[in-house]
Amino acid sequence: QGCGQTHTVADEGSRLPAGLSSDVYQIDEEAVCAVPIGTTAAQFCANIHQRDIQLLKNGQPLSDADPVGTGTVVQLLRGAQVIRAWVVIVTGDLNGDGTITITDMLMAKGHILKKATLEGIFAQAADTNGDHSISITDYLQIKAHILGKKPLTAR
Repeated sequence: QGCGQTHTVADEGSRLPAGLSSDVYQIDEEAVCAVPIGTTAAQFCANIHQRDIQLLKNGQPLSDADPVGTGTVVQLLRGAQVIRAWVVIVTGDLNGDGTITITDMLMAKGHILKKATLEGIFAQAADTNGDHSISITDYLQIKAHILGKKPLTAR
């Protein structure tokens, strides 16, 4: 999993698989990345070119004002049918609540100290500097964000 090259949606008559496209987010076959912390569902949808999408958290639809966090599922619909789905990864949001708090910082610390393990999309969210590992640098970047010293950049 991870974010790489952006893919665009094929029109309905095409043989290509359906996809999402955005001028703001990075979208690959499985994930939507570079979503800034604090993005609401309404803001997220405004930055996706396709209109027939729905956002789910724990299987429940998000309202427009709900924050989009790591683990939010984006479903591309054709009528009532789900064509494809992607998961959202928000840099620094390790617990999926759409914010960066001391909880996220402690989760990164626990991983670094090998007291807990972050895996999959949550490990990707913890890799704040994009070096494909979770280290003290990532922890310090999350801490600096919380303290208001340096905001995290969505990647």
